Amino acid sequence: MRFENQVVLITGGGSGIGRAAARLFAAEGASVVVADLDANAGQAIVSELSAHGGTAMDVQVDITRADSVAAMVQSSIGRFRQIDALFHSAGIFETGLITEVDEAHWDRVINVNLKGTFLTLQAVVPMMLRQKRGAIVTMGSIAGLVVFPNNPAYIASKAGVLMLTKAIARDYGEQGIRANVICPGPVEGPMMDRVISKAADPNAELNSLTERVLLKRFASPEEIARVALFLCSEDSSYITGESILVDGGKLTMNK
Repeated sequence: MRFENQVVLITGGGSGIGRAAARLFAAEGASVVVADLDANAGQAIVSELSAHGGTAMDVQVDITRADSVAAMVQSSIGRFRQIDALFHSAGIFETGLITEVDEAHWDRVINVNLKGTFLTLQAVVPMMLRQKRGAIVTMGSIAGLVVFPNNPAYIASKAGVLMLTKAIARDYGEQGIRANVICPGPVEGPMMDRVISKAADPNAELNSLTERVLLKRFASPEEIARVALFLCSEDSSYITGESILVDGGKLTMNK
């Protein structure tokens, strides 16, 4: 098993891609820390993993608060003594033209997606420096690579996550820390469900979105989580500072 005797911290681990990743890492022998704002969601996946023989703990965290993030890391170290890999998958998706949204909307998106990434990396990197090793994977988006309509705050936040992750790779590569960012296209789950439900004709919107993907479907959370598993493993030991596009060919279609 690729992660035997290793500890993996997953933010946003109670749902979606994070939950799928928690299952995959546990199946590969990792001790998993499931961190999520929703305490019940975190407890539920930890109970599931434990019932199947996995080793896991849950931590409630608000990634926009430095004290909460620090407590998450300290709880992880207190239980497992190390953090070998971080998969930072927590984030939100909200739309709105810059002339229509208010300051609270902007702050919410930037605070969760970009500041939350900054605070989490700031708390985890010192532990990895002491270990002289570590793998970090953050959650970007194709919206951090190209511009889509009606998404300025989200686009800015994900472009920031991409460059922040590359900066970590640049600054700490010599100390044994690798950092990469996954840039998914549309993924099945609550975020896309909300986007589709807001359309005047949800069925037409779903068909339109899938038609703009070469594979003619959304990714499953497990398909994105498997990329995180690869990037945190020794299978990717010579990959760092990269943005990994996982979009089913959406950008190739140029639509």
